[in-house]
Amino acid sequence: MYGDAFIMDALTIYQGGSEWKRRFDRHGIEYVICESEAPLRQLLLQEDTFRLVFDDGMHSVLLRDVEKYRPIIRRYEGKPARE
Repeated sequence: MYGDAFIMDALTIYQGGSEWKRRFDRHGIEYVICESEAPLRQLLLQEDTFRLVFDDGMHSVLLRDVEKYRPIIRRYEGKPARE
C-alpha cells in the first residue's frame, strides 16, 4: 500500500538506523505511538524534542514539544498510565 521505499524508511527510523533523524524530520512527524522499548522512543527522549505523555509499560505515546501540544504535555507528562 505504501511501497517498499516508505516501509524501509519507517523501519530505519523506528530502529534508529543510519540517518534516522534526517528521515524522521523529512516526514514532519509530531507524535509517535510505539512500544516502550522501541529504539526510536529512547532516541527522541534523549534529543529532548519530544515528551512522553503515556506509557503503560508496553506502549508509549510521545508528542513533539511544540506550542500546540503543550497543554496536553503539561497535563500528562510524568503521570502514570491508568489501568
